[in-house]
Amino acid sequence: MCGSAGKARLVVAMLAISALFLSTIFILPFSLSPEMPDRTVPATPLGIVGDVAWTDMSPSISPDVRAASAFVYDPPTDTYVLFGGMDIESSNFFGDTWSYDLGANSWQELSPADHPELTVFPAYAYDSADEVMLLFCTVDSMFNLLNETWSYDASANDWTNLLATNAPSFRAYSSAVYDSQSEKLVMFGGITDLMGVSKCVNETWSFDFTSNAWTELTPALSPSPRYLSSMAYDSESDRIIVFGGYFEDSEGNGIALADTWSYHFGSNTWTNMTPSLSPPERMGASCFYDPISDSVLVWGGAQPMGALDDLWAYDYGTNSWSEVNQLTRPLGRAYGSMAIDPTTGVAVLFGGASMSGTLGDTWVVQPGTPIPEFQTVILPAVGVIVMVIALAGLMKRARRQRRD
Repeated sequence: MCGSAGKARLVVAMLAISALFLSTIFILPFSLSPEMPDRTVPATPLGIVGDVAWTDMSPSISPDVRAASAFVYDPPTDTYVLFGGMDIESSNFFGDTWSYDLGANSWQELSPADHPELTVFPAYAYDSADEVMLLFCTVDSMFNLLNETWSYDASANDWTNLLATNAPSFRAYSSAVYDSQSEKLVMFGGITDLMGVSKCVNETWSFDFTSNAWTELTPALSPSPRYLSSMAYDSESDRIIVFGGYFEDSEGNGIALADTWSYHFGSNTWTNMTPSLSPPERMGASCFYDPISDSVLVWGGAQPMGALDDLWAYDYGTNSWSEVNQLTRPLGRAYGSMAIDPTTGVAVLFGGASMSGTLGDTWVVQPGTPIPEFQTVILPAVGVIVMVIALAGLMKRARRQRRD
């Protein structure tokens, strides 16, 4: 009897420890701030499977309110770099350069010796091979169209006018990404006349930093002419994804789009993906690729009737869109500046234009690490249930042994 009782107590202790383990191990990693090198990301509340939560960082110092800026993550400095934009309400254009340090939650104006014109709606991307931001200027403060190509080295705080050869014609509202497989900047769409409806284009161009030259790619098939499209490079699939955008018909009627296209640089081929489900039509949405979830994320944007605040994820492998549930979210907006640290999957959003005016807030989200209710609620409950059932069984067995 003493041996049986001792074994029973040992089993009870082991079950209790196991239940406690189930109840805690799946809570702690998600209720505490994620482990990230030299930085702290605010904890987010628990939620159901697939949820994400935004955090309003509210730094003490920020750039002026603005929309349509260039914004990238720079790995060598571990900062998010912002350039240009405009206050849509006051028509105030900017040519300043700022960096945001997530760990310190602080913005710093960098004041380089030279910089591009006061610029809005530039086509830009981060060149990971050469560790510079590449920027194709589009519209200056006098509403003139530009076709200058610049690079910015954040480590040296240095802007350089590259004086690139064979540059595209003057245009505005183009979208661009950096294709790391081909090591090229790829630019698509835009308009070549701010006052001309028929000047909307569907040209595809690439820029090679090494040769400092642009090339028009002339694929056999292209998406329809458009501007202000969402565009991201899916490095896992080696495809550029374009969603939506805007154009005006011959009568001046504005039409927002909701189609999904992929582009492969190696074969110079566009493909209309025609997924069974798509986000609502929009233009000027924030867009980036998250390598942790292997998804292209599209957030916000505008329709003719107003601003949006929804978040959608596109999986090229399954050709499927899914809406991501947001426990907290920024105010709906278009032309917000958004960039992601591909190592940690932390994305930062700054500014944009809402129905209430131009914004200057800073938000953080980690979409590749959803907050899973199954792990934070269901598994702890299972642990407790296992312990209760085990204890009941052992007590019943002990009673039988006493009767015997």
